[in-house]
Amino acid sequence: MMRLWNWGIRGMSTGVDKSLLSKLRKKTGFPFINCKKALEQFDNDIKQAESWLKEQAQKEGWAKATKLQTRPMSQGLVGMITRDKSATMIEVNCETDFVARNTKFISLVAELVNVCQNQFASGNSKKISLSKSEVGELRSPDNKTLADLVALEVGSIGENMALRRVVHLQASPSSEIKTYIHVSGPQLNTNTDCVVGKFGALVELDASACNLDPASLLEISNELCQHIVGMNPQTIGRIDECESRQNKAEEMTQNKSEEMTQNKSEETTQNENEETPLETKDEEKTKIKEEESRLVCQEFLLDSSCTVGDILKENNLVIKDFVRFECGEELPEDEQ
Repeated sequence: MMRLWNWGIRGMSTGVDKSLLSKLRKKTGFPFINCKKALEQFDNDIKQAESWLKEQAQKEGWAKATKLQTRPMSQGLVGMITRDKSATMIEVNCETDFVARNTKFISLVAELVNVCQNQFASGNSKKISLSKSEVGELRSPDNKTLADLVALEVGSIGENMALRRVVHLQASPSSEIKTYIHVSGPQLNTNTDCVVGKFGALVELDASACNLDPASLLEISNELCQHIVGMNPQTIGRIDECESRQNKAEEMTQNKSEEMTQNKSEETTQNENEETPLETKDEEKTKIKEEESRLVCQEFLLDSSCTVGDILKENNLVIKDFVRFECGEELPEDEQ
C-alpha cells in the first residue's frame, strides 16, 4: 500500500487543474494522489507544488534510508563521464537489480557524476578519490548535498540507495585519459554524456612517443582498459623488473635441466627430491602473488603469449595511473 506523507493544512483549493496535474506527475514521477494534494494546497501553483513535493520526498527518503540502512545494497551501477583530458567515475548502490535498471535510478547516477565532474574539473587536482561520507557532502548547483539528492530518490523510488565512492583523473599535458565501461542494461536516451554499467576503468596513458595511427591507438587503449577490468591488477609495476625476473626464472629452469641431465647418480636424485624448506616456498608464493597483481607483469587478456608490459614496450606506451571500479565489490573500509 502506498504510504502518504503528512501533508499538513495550507488552505484548500476549489479544484485541481487536470493539465497541471498531468504535467506535475510526469515531471516529478511522484504518485498521482501526492501531486493532487500538492496542487490543492498551493492553489494550482505548480512551482510551489513541485518544490514542496521534493522537500517532503527528501524528508521521507532520509527516514526510509535510516530505517533500511542495515539492508544489503549489493546492486547498483558504475557511472562515467569523460570530457577533454579528464574523467569521473562513480558508484551508486541499491538493493535490487530491478531498481538498477530503472530510468529514474540511471538518471540519478548521471546527475551525481555530472555534478562531481563539473566540480573536480574546475580545480587543479590531478587525482581525487572520495569515500561515501566525503562525496555525500559535495553540493549540487541548487546547494543540495549529494546525500540529499540520493535521499530524495529513496523517497520517490522506495528502495534504499547509497552513493558509495567517486574518483576523478586529470591527464598531464603529455598524456590522455582512456576509459572503458562494461555496459549493462538500458542507457539514457538523452544528450547526457554519462554511460553506466557494472564495471569501469579509467587509465592515464602517455602516448607521446607512440607512432600508431589514431584508430590503432584507440583500439589498443580500449583493450588495455578491458584488461584492467577483467584481470583486476592492484599496481602498475615496472617492465624492467618483470623482464629481469622472467629472464632469471628461465635461466634457473635451464640450469636445473642441464644439471639433471649430467647428474643421474642416486645421491643427486635424492637431493633433488628433497622438499624445499617451508620458508622458501612461502617466499616464492608471495613473489608470484605480487607479480600476478602487477599490471605490466600480467599475461595480456586478449593474447596470452605476451604480457601487458610487452604491449606497452612494443608500442612506446606508458600507463601512468589507473582506477578500476566493480559495482558491489568489497572495499578495505568494509572490513573495518
